[in-house]
Amino acid sequence: HAWRIFYQGVPVGLLELIVVVYSRLGVFLLEHYGNLEAVGKYYIAIKVTEPLLAIAGALSISAYPVMSRLAEQGEGSEMRRRFLRYAARSALLSCSIAALLTLLAEPLLGTIKPEYVGAAGALVALSWATVFMFQNQLSTSMINSFGKFHYVTGFAAMNLGIYLAFSLALIPRLGVLGAGLSTFGTEGINACVQLVTVFLLLRRVIAR
Repeated sequence: HAWRIFYQGVPVGLLELIVVVYSRLGVFLLEHYGNLEAVGKYYIAIKVTEPLLAIAGALSISAYPVMSRLAEQGEGSEMRRRFLRYAARSALLSCSIAALLTLLAEPLLGTIKPEYVGAAGALVALSWATVFMFQNQLSTSMINSFGKFHYVTGFAAMNLGIYLAFSLALIPRLGVLGAGLSTFGTEGINACVQLVTVFLLLRRVIAR
């Protein structure tokens, strides 16, 4: 029993470490390739979108107990139905917020401080990245409900590699916008991979 807890805990611990590195990598590279002004602009764009991620986390956590119970009962069809419903609601909410931030990016940042208007492009990119992040949080809850915690750790490591590739190509050329686009591209790829994984796992349960 203790070994099982350790086996499940190691991937979670590694996941947290990878997430911390991933969240700081953009700022580190901006500082390396740019200047402190670029770091400040990107940081404010991150802070504006952070509340959206908190909402996404709360929604995904609330879905986990229900999905894990259905997984234990082998109710694959019901899991799929609920997952699609949750995903549609999350997409509607996150897309609405992203569209609003796209329209208000410059005036919003100008209200905070006029010097931050240059981060409008990064804010728009991060806003739409949160649409994928909403879905990824939900997909992660689904995958965890099957007990596949190590899958999520693998996806996080994949994210880190993809983000590094994007950011090394985009940040030196586009600066703050490149950092935002790197996150957008990384989360988009992650969303596709996790969705495929979720439906493969669901198909196994339904086929039993």
